[in-house]
Amino acid sequence: MPYITQEERYNMSSTIKAITENPPQNAGQLQYLIACTIKAMDPKRYQDMNDVMGALTGANSEFYRMVVAPYEDNKMMENGPVYFAHGQAMSREYDPNTYQITSKGYGEEQVFEVVNVVNNELLKEGY
Repeated sequence: MPYITQEERYNMSSTIKAITENPPQNAGQLQYLIACTIKAMDPKRYQDMNDVMGALTGANSEFYRMVVAPYEDNKMMENGPVYFAHGQAMSREYDPNTYQITSKGYGEEQVFEVVNVVNNELLKEGY
């Protein structure tokens, strides 16, 4: 996602404050807010419309990467995975002190670094 500068963020702070003080309460309200924002931008040329579609796709991808994927990773560690590929682990153990997953199965043991857990902790702290 192309993050905007701190100055651009500051220039939008009153808009963001108004939204965060009275945020959408459901998907319908969120879609309405997004639609009104796009309408106010008034895209007339194809390039403008394409830029809007790209921004929506980017926001969707960033939400998945920063919020949904870490949540899913935590739930998979908590409840176990649904899918196993051939040779994939049958069980996994997570060590919150080292941010590592020990993956066991088929007589082999593998250790993976868990980057998404760190991202999830940062999200909890408001980053």
